[in-house]
Amino acid sequence: MADKLQTGHCYFIATINGQGSVFRYYHALGSELASRGHRVILLVEGHKYEAEYREGNPSVLVWPSRRPIHWRDAFFLRNLIREYRPACIISSFSAVNICTLVGWLHRVPVRATWAHTLDEQIRLDVAMNRLKRFLLNRRKRMVYRFASHIIANSEANKRDLNESYGVPPRRVEVLPFRLPDRGIDPNRSRRRSILYAGRFSHSKGIDILLRAFVRVHATHPDVRADLIGGGPLLSEYETLAEKLGVAEFCTFHGALPLPVLNESMATTAMLVAPSRREAFGLVNLEAQSVGTPVVATGIDGIPEVVADGETGLLVPPEDPEALADAIIRLLGNEELRSRLGRAARVRFETVFGIAGIAEQADYFEELAANLT
Repeated sequence: MADKLQTGHCYFIATINGQGSVFRYYHALGSELASRGHRVILLVEGHKYEAEYREGNPSVLVWPSRRPIHWRDAFFLRNLIREYRPACIISSFSAVNICTLVGWLHRVPVRATWAHTLDEQIRLDVAMNRLKRFLLNRRKRMVYRFASHIIANSEANKRDLNESYGVPPRRVEVLPFRLPDRGIDPNRSRRRSILYAGRFSHSKGIDILLRAFVRVHATHPDVRADLIGGGPLLSEYETLAEKLGVAEFCTFHGALPLPVLNESMATTAMLVAPSRREAFGLVNLEAQSVGTPVVATGIDGIPEVVADGETGLLVPPEDPEALADAIIRLLGNEELRSRLGRAARVRFETVFGIAGIAEQADYFEELAANLT
């Protein structure tokens, strides 16, 4: 391991692996804390053959398991805690349980647990019986009790933490994502296409999009639908497109490398996000960062990201007709698309740009200073 810094605190940040927006966000937070003289270690999911970066600050270490849910991951974290004595562990996704409980057992002062997903999203996407749901709910309630601080990515997520897990609102801090600029010109020429990007699961509403696209294609036969991503329902939606008679005009790309995804997002006419439930909707923010207007459902945390009539158009959930109307409206009005796209880029820069990461680093510095 690299020599531990002699000044500042030590922070562990546990997140998912890769170079997507989630990793880039947490890496930016870690880099900001490191620039202030703190020691930062990013703990990422993956396999040992994936690159670790041990010598830098922040450094990157990989959990022993692909997902940190096993005893070997708990022992791995225990040894790191003993070596570095962190003042703060920030955890998200599958690392939350181990980081919170092992951190509590080893008296890490700040155990900040990040919530990203609504309980109803999990219910829609993961099949399980009533007993298993009950037990998982009780386990999550227990983990939240052992966390010193709980963070939500939206006000909608904060409400869900209270309603689904009994977390008092006073215990929850809302910190929305901040993203680095992708360095892509938002004024590119755009294709006559609509884009979906994300996981192929029930909560994302791709079936609603495909049903809406039947009307869209009838009105604008030159327009194509690009669907990017993977997930358990990919083949089901490909079959649905065939049944609806629009498969010839829909391209299911699967998961794409980040540069290709960025290019697709920056050159499409609009992003469409027909989610049934959504805590935040990071893809909507990614689209706005490259000046792409969004058509999305006005559900849960999405209106906190997409300003209806300003940076995109919001429609009711579970309503293919309303979704089709909004898409058709944008396709038929180039001036409106351009105006929404420009405003989307401005909103990204002023509300969700990476400059705001300094305020979030202030928050974690204050936590560590007050509890150590």
